[in-house]
Amino acid sequence: MQFERWLRAQGVVPTIRALRERFAQVADAEVQKALDQLAKKDLTRDQQRELVQRAVQLVVNKLLHQPTTVLRGSTAEEAALRAEVLCELFGLEPSGGEVSEDGEAIALPEPASEEKLRALSEQPREEPSAPRLRAKEQP
Repeated sequence: MQFERWLRAQGVVPTIRALRERFAQVADAEVQKALDQLAKKDLTRDQQRELVQRAVQLVVNKLLHQPTTVLRGSTAEEAALRAEVLCELFGLEPSGGEVSEDGEAIALPEPASEEKLRALSEQPREEPSAPRLRAKEQP
């Protein structure tokens, strides 16, 4: 039983690795931009803090862009299933009236019922509508 669990887990290792690499690439790029700006300017402590906060916000925005776009472009059933998976993966407990970073209201889908989840899982798999994360090619 443990071996079977281990074996199943090995199938997700490339996805986990690609996810970590993608997140690290985005963060590294924004950190480098912030460091470059800090080096060029004589900034006050408040300005430095603002610059760092802005860099962090840019990282968050870039990481959330693709999943948010896919969720918004999904059918109601797909969106409910995807939202449920995101909540499970990230330990979220959504509440109504969410607002995006640019002040836009985010409509949260109703959670999928057990019946809908079972029906969706029994349907033949189609090609995913969102591109999969891929590790950066090494030269």
